[in-house]
This record gives sequence, structure tokens and C-alpha cells, in this order.
Amino acid sequence: MLSEINLLVNIFTALIFTISVIFLWLTLRNEKLRNKNDIFTKAVAEEQNLRVKLNEYDERIRKTKNKKERDFLWNDRDTLLFNFFEYVSILILSNSVNEKQFRAYFRRFLANVFKIFYDSKGLLKKGYIEELDYPYLLKIFKKWDMNNKNSSK
Repeated sequence: MLSEINLLVNIFTALIFTISVIFLWLTLRNEKLRNKNDIFTKAVAEEQNLRVKLNEYDERIRKTKNKKERDFLWNDRDTLLFNFFEYVSILILSNSVNEKQFRAYFRRFLANVFKIFYDSKGLLKKGYIEELDYPYLLKIFKKWDMNNKNSSK
């Protein structure tokens, strides 16, 4: 009789332990998903701020008569753009975010970044930057199969 009670207590203890582990795992998984969602929301907000800044640069570029100053503004604008997408690429490749979600939102904008990055008048061709300055951005270009013929998709 005593051994049967001990067996029931052990089974009950194991059941409680198993349920606790399952709840802990579910909590951690949900927290990770929520963190990824928070990062996505913040990245979208930053991207919207970036668009405002890029529009400000575009306006200043249109108003600037001095070619040297205009070139400097273009270079500064493109550097800001590349730095943001290097950051986004790091988030994606480090698995800090949901890649499908980021791909759905950023793919079109990133295709334009690809064109600007490899544009014949761009920073890369002028020698102001090197491909090695943006290793994660290059990895995303490759991973998402971006090249000159399909970057407009």
C-alpha cells in the first residue's frame, strides 16, 4: 500500500514537473516571438524616419547649385541608406527577426538599394566605399537572389 502511494506521488510529481517545463518552454517561445515582433516594429519606424531624412536630402540636393556640395549630399544620403540596410541585414542574418516578415516589408526597398549600391555613379564606382564595408548587406543581396536583372521585382 505504501509503495503504491509512493508511486502515485512520484507520478504526480513527474506530471507537475512536465507541465511546468512545457509552460516554461511556451513562455520563452512566446517571449522570443514578441521580441522579434518588437524589433520589426522598431525597424519599420526607423525606415519611415529614414524616408523622411532621404526626402530632406533630396530637397537639399535639388536646391543646391554647387556641384561639389550636391555630390557630397548624394554621398551622405547614400551612406545613410546603406548603413540602415546593413543594420537590417545584420538583424536578419543573426536571426533576431522573422526573416519572412522582413522580406515581405523590405524587399522592394532593398531592391532599390541594390540598384543604388551598384549604380555606375554611386559611391562604390566612385571609390568612396568598398563592398567589404557592407558585408551583411552583400549577404542579403545574395541570399535574396538580387542581381541586376531581377532587382526590379
